[in-house]
Amino acid sequence: MDHDVKTLVLGDRQRRAGIQLTKTVPAHKKTVQFRWCKEKFSVMGPKWRFARRNLRKKLDKCFWCHEPFEDGDSIGLGAQEKGPNVVLCSVCARAALERKP
Repeated sequence: MDHDVKTLVLGDRQRRAGIQLTKTVPAHKKTVQFRWCKEKFSVMGPKWRFARRNLRKKLDKCFWCHEPFEDGDSIGLGAQEKGPNVVLCSVCARAALERKP
């Protein structure tokens, strides 16, 4: 019997289930959980911008509210449960620390 691996594993379920497309609707609640968060990680300035000038993600705005950082602004750092570390403005970092479960 020549079956491809997918048909062999799924069997009759594949024939009954068919093909489905899933789309995320814009009206939803986004929740991000952090393992840890540090409110005052660094200060935005010329050295920060110079060090990240060639990176794909410049990390020059807040991950949560997308507010761009000005020189002298305090930068927070948070480690997501799923995903990379992100930079947060001081307001969003403080809000994340206040909402500890």
